[in-house]
Amino acid sequence: MSNWNIYEKDREKFEKKIFEEFPEFFRNADDPMKSLMCFGVEIDPGWHDLIYKLLQDIKALNPEEGFEVVQIKEKFGGLRFYTNFGTDEIFELIHKAEDDSYKICEICGEKGKLRNDIGWYLTLCNDHYKERKQDLISKKQLLS
Repeated sequence: MSNWNIYEKDREKFEKKIFEEFPEFFRNADDPMKSLMCFGVEIDPGWHDLIYKLLQDIKALNPEEGFEVVQIKEKFGGLRFYTNFGTDEIFELIHKAEDDSYKICEICGEKGKLRNDIGWYLTLCNDHYKERKQDLISKKQLLS
C-alpha cells in the first residue's frame, strides 16, 4: 500500500531545505496572491535531487533581482517548474530538467518511464509501477 505519510514528511524536509538555501527564489512563498509555492513543492521525493540541481544551476547564472520560483509540481507524469520570468539560459535549464523528469521515477529517483495505464500519468521505475498497479487492482477488487 501507499507510503503517503513518508513522502509527505520527505516533501516537508525538502521544502524547508530549498526555502532556506535559496531564499531569494522563494521570497513570496507564503503569499498566494504572488506565488503558488504557498501550497508547497507538489512532487514526490524521486525528483528532489533534480529540483535541487536545477536551483543550484539557476543560482549560478545570477538571475536578475526579483526572479522567483512560483510553482513546482507534477503534471501528466512530468515536472512543471514555473517562474515569474527568466532568461533563455534559465528556461533552457528548466526545459532540460522537465524533459529529464520523464526518465526518473517520481518516487525513488531511479530510472523510470512514463506510465499511463494506471488511471493517471506517472513516471515510475518498474518496482513502483508494479506497486501502483497492484494497489489499483486491490482497490478495484474492494469496490466490486
